[in-house]
Amino acid sequence: MALNSRRKVKISCSDKDFFNYVTDIRNFGRFVPDSMRDGWTAENDSCRFSIPGTGEIKLVISKKEPFTLVKYSGNALSRIDFGLVLTIYNSVADFCEVELSLEATMDPLTMLIAAPNIEKFLDILANEMEKFTGWKE
Repeated sequence: MALNSRRKVKISCSDKDFFNYVTDIRNFGRFVPDSMRDGWTAENDSCRFSIPGTGEIKLVISKKEPFTLVKYSGNALSRIDFGLVLTIYNSVADFCEVELSLEATMDPLTMLIAAPNIEKFLDILANEMEKFTGWKE
């Protein structure tokens, strides 16, 4: 079964600043609350952490198109493959819009158990990105 979920947010920086920030995956941890990222480890293009009730998440940057697209590929519970795509739209006066799209493939039983946590995770990412202001740090 497939899960497809999308959120669109307004970001308080240019498309270039946003792209430069999120393509260093070590910065990704700023958008995940401490309660959802046990065992956080990260390098420039990959990270691992655990979400209670969902298990270990592994993310790598699998595609980058300057200032327009960042794709993370991941795996959770060793049996859920997913993609998190950030589509970046042109900036206006130091604001840009970003669409977060999460697509996951899993068996029906795992879908029942994991789908609510995945949806919650995407909501949290979107909310944290929207309120974040340190893009140039």
